[in-house]
Amino acid sequence: LNIFTGDVKATHGASVGAMDREKIFYLKQRGFPENKIKEILINAFITPLIEDIEDSAIRGFISKEFNI
Repeated sequence: LNIFTGDVKATHGASVGAMDREKIFYLKQRGFPENKIKEILINAFITPLIEDIEDSAIRGFISKEFNI
């Protein structure tokens, strides 16, 4: 199977990975519960992405869905 650069078209992207254990440890040491830590780290990741959305209606909808 040969796949050449011209044969591939990317139309979207994704970021996947585990949460940073050091950040989790840091927040645990400051008394944050596990569910709040995940919320904080997800919001820290997604907020800059939402801020780049030009359409205010879409930005507002996504912000509401993520409770940001």
